Amino acid sequence: MQPDQLDRQHQDGEIIVECRQAEAFTAHIPGALTIGLVSSFATWAGTVVPADSSVGP
Repeated sequence: MQPDQLDRQHQDGEIIVECRQAEAFTAHIPGALTIGLVSSFATWAGTVVPADSSVGP
């Protein structure tokens, strides 16, 4: 996704979960939740993503 697409989604109230590998991480995406794709991903996602959120692509 391009930065302007992320900005629009965030402004529309969508929660953005960023899952880049540490090697690819160069800067934080403003407004995004960063959760690494590791064995504890589900635990972290369940902790920081609101329970009433829907999941989309």
